[in-house]
Amino acid sequence: MQQDNGRADALILDLLAQDAAHPLTLEEVAAMLPELSWAELFHAVDHLSRRRRIVLSRHGFTYLLADLARSGQQTEVVMAGSVRDSR
Repeated sequence: MQQDNGRADALILDLLAQDAAHPLTLEEVAAMLPELSWAELFHAVDHLSRRRRIVLSRHGFTYLLADLARSGQQTEVVMAGSVRDSR
């Protein structure tokens, strides 16, 4: 299972790196990676966000994913009502 988690992580990071300047919605990522189940996707997003490899932010009724390592931009992370600089 750990190996599968690494595969899901790599797929998500590769997808986000294709255009690092533009975050993707969680729904877009799910549609672009049909080989991942929702459970695998959520687990990988949770894992990557806790390791600060990606940022997951809520915008209205959707969530956006961005790759922190490759974006080269300063990204604000909103957590529990506070704003922190992720660099």
